[in-house]
Amino acid sequence: MLIELHCHTARHSRCSRIDPVALVKRAEEKNIQGVVITEHHYVWKPEELKELRVKSEASRHFLILSAQEVGTDFGHVLVFGVNESLRRNSSMADLRRDHPEAALVLAHPWRGGSSPSDERLTSTLLDGVEVFSGNQDVRENCRALARWHRLKFIATAGSDAHQVSAVGTLPTYFDHPVETIEELAEEIRNNRCRPYIKETIRSGGDTSVTKLSIGTKGEDEKRYRLVLRRTTNGENFDNYMYRSEVMRAVHEHGFSIGRYRVPAVLYADKRERLVIEEGMRGTSLYTILSTASREAGIEVFGMSARWIALLHRKKIHVTGKQTTVDKERSRFEAYRDNSVRTNNPHKEQIVDSIDFVQSREESLFTHAVNQFVQCHGDFQPQNILIGQDRSHDHTTLFVAAIDFGSSYEFPPAFDVGYFLAQFKFQFKGQPHIAERYPEDEFVREYVAEYGREPSKEFWNRIDLFRIRGNLSIINYLILIGKGAGDDVADLVRDCAKLREKVEA
Repeated sequence: MLIELHCHTARHSRCSRIDPVALVKRAEEKNIQGVVITEHHYVWKPEELKELRVKSEASRHFLILSAQEVGTDFGHVLVFGVNESLRRNSSMADLRRDHPEAALVLAHPWRGGSSPSDERLTSTLLDGVEVFSGNQDVRENCRALARWHRLKFIATAGSDAHQVSAVGTLPTYFDHPVETIEELAEEIRNNRCRPYIKETIRSGGDTSVTKLSIGTKGEDEKRYRLVLRRTTNGENFDNYMYRSEVMRAVHEHGFSIGRYRVPAVLYADKRERLVIEEGMRGTSLYTILSTASREAGIEVFGMSARWIALLHRKKIHVTGKQTTVDKERSRFEAYRDNSVRTNNPHKEQIVDSIDFVQSREESLFTHAVNQFVQCHGDFQPQNILIGQDRSHDHTTLFVAAIDFGSSYEFPPAFDVGYFLAQFKFQFKGQPHIAERYPEDEFVREYVAEYGREPSKEFWNRIDLFRIRGNLSIINYLILIGKGAGDDVADLVRDCAKLREKVEA
């Protein structure tokens, strides 16, 4: 059962602009099953609730109850199950003693950047804590989520609606149906409720990734979507922080809203080795190109090219040249070792290609470092999301790139060449995709957004970095035990052809 546990009306809360009838109608539109009106220090009388039910034409099974928000020496507290209006500045100890059957829930404790102590959140004076609140911003709700997961106290959610658009966006889920405020209070006290979330967990070894959708959609069809990355490994957490630093910089350079985006980094906690990112609703470019019509596919194919061109045009610098040098040398060393260690049948050609690309890159490190910009590093169809904020409004279509774990500074041609290598390999078994979406179209869209005609040197570097992309794929296939297959043989031959072009 979904219930809005925290909302105010203009009738008894001067801070609210919501007409009570509009509140009930809006809650029913959100497909939740009830509301608890929580005015400041006022409990609606039974006759008022009956009148509201009639005027709002609420369905017979829709629950309309009343509780109150009370200012206490402990903070703002939602009091469920007390039928008298309580005075301001109440004592929590007195409330607990005088109303043992009530449910006392600490309201929006992270509001305004506050950070309640563990002792406060787990106090025996409380029956629960409002974790998600419309009166807390996204980062504050993220901090609340992290504390809830760690301390495991009883949690609720509430919109704290003061305007009608917020009603029902952050309901609380109850395990069992309730009909009275007393039953609702009992369910809270016995931990038979929780914030309304959808949770998907992927874990392995010492890391886990949890994707959360919180609450219901708002007027813009959006809901809270979060990605939690947690690890017990210090090195992995350092990698999380590395990618977060890049994402923050890109997000702040015009990729927060509009057609071209990157998820926001909302919260990072070194103590808990936890990073929380904005979740993106969308479908991978790979899936869309595989299933959509050419008309729909060619649009997002071009938008993806423009996304990466826009990133390069911003000339962002975060990680520095030395990071590029160190990472590339380390990668090439690993690529060589893996091909030799596994006695790959193509090891001589693979090592030769590695030596060729590394030699050219070392020259770039010396002579072209002033051309380096922050690149994505793993820009490929499965790391590109296509979304639409409003399902019936095509103008809200957007492209977002994810997974910045390989991002570092390089010449812009790196991302273009890497994408083309991955695109060719990922759609190897679907030759009609290459016909529908020719590589030249991607490059044309890139050039149009980048704003100036690339030099001959740029085209040469694209082919160089296509070899680099092929080597990355080859190494992956070797690591998963497919190094002797036809895919590696084809990639080795492609490297040789591309090298001839680069050297021409």
